[in-house]
Amino acid sequence: MRIEHSVISSVTMRALTRFLISLMAILALASCHKLKESPEFTASSHLPQYDYQSDFDEYVAETKAWLLENRAFKTKNRQRELEANLPFELTPTHPNNKSVLLVHGLGDSPFSFTDVASHLASKGYFVRAILLPGHGSKVADLNLATLDSWKANLQHHIELLKATSEEVWLGGFSTGANLVTAAAYNDQDIAGLMLFSPAFEARSRLLLFSKYAKYFITWADRDEESNYLRYNSLPMHAAAMFYETVLEVREKMNDARFARPVFILASATDSIIDTQYLRDRFSQSFTHPDSRLIWQGEDIGNRDPRILAYSMNLPELRIANGSHMGVLFAPDNPEYGVNGKLRICDNGQSEENQSLCESGAETWRTAYGGDGSDNATSRLTFNPYFAEHMEVLDRVMTSVSDSASVVDAD
Repeated sequence: MRIEHSVISSVTMRALTRFLISLMAILALASCHKLKESPEFTASSHLPQYDYQSDFDEYVAETKAWLLENRAFKTKNRQRELEANLPFELTPTHPNNKSVLLVHGLGDSPFSFTDVASHLASKGYFVRAILLPGHGSKVADLNLATLDSWKANLQHHIELLKATSEEVWLGGFSTGANLVTAAAYNDQDIAGLMLFSPAFEARSRLLLFSKYAKYFITWADRDEESNYLRYNSLPMHAAAMFYETVLEVREKMNDARFARPVFILASATDSIIDTQYLRDRFSQSFTHPDSRLIWQGEDIGNRDPRILAYSMNLPELRIANGSHMGVLFAPDNPEYGVNGKLRICDNGQSEENQSLCESGAETWRTAYGGDGSDNATSRLTFNPYFAEHMEVLDRVMTSVSDSASVVDAD
């Protein structure tokens, strides 16, 4: 496997590793003192079994029973929390005998795909969304998960769908996009991919050291767990697993081109992924003529004609730029939409501006880190072009090609 950082000498690597581990240890200790111990940060005794059930209903029922016993609930409405974090399926009114399997991102939940899944079902697709091991209960349970368990869970549900459907598509968000892309490279029976903020390369190069740091540091980030739809904190072990998915999917893309249809939706100002790498990789690796990359950002001119740009300078909606998670949700989503109940004010801004946001003051909606201004901001949590982008997805999914599924790289 080609390693991009192989030019760094072993001596330099060891020195950098020691320095970064020391730095992260100091930061981790400082953050730990900010929070009282809570059930969120104590792992369960075990994770539920996930890859033996003979049908999806059994999988959901057993997952629900386990979550009832092990989840650290954040609100009094336990039923609402369970429904948002459970695997789910949607049966279309007018089925087209085609299916889609959806995989959420690191720290997220199946709720991530509530709007996308509803749209797909309205078009005749049978849709399922799974829950990756370590998710849906409490953030410390990510320390019990492994990359192999994520991959086995995904593969089991791919096989269940293939047994009942003539055509199976895979969809994923962020880390989930990495997982489904690698799986599709391994399985030429997969019809195509829909990828939301795929994390083929991360902006932070510190992730390179996560596989070493996890032996010394438990938490890469530790925050108050207040969002019932996702985790706010991140164990170093989970960060290392994420980086493993990056390396694996990049190896697949370096070795071969992918000639089945692919739909990608990403924000140019995503604070997590390297979007320039994504643009380049789309043009080089995803060769189907009907594949599309939707670029939430300004048109940069000379580019692949399959890339469609949408400006995110939308002052009428107080949107300054696009975000990692904003690609997923419709403007009328009850939790994350224009008038959604959940507002994310931890957005890489000053304490004064964060306090303004938390008090309900008017903010600009941005990616994490803001827009370079001094304005109070909140995270952009919805896609203002959701309906248009779903129409593009529909066209990609109905495309037909006689080309081979995977073509060896030249």
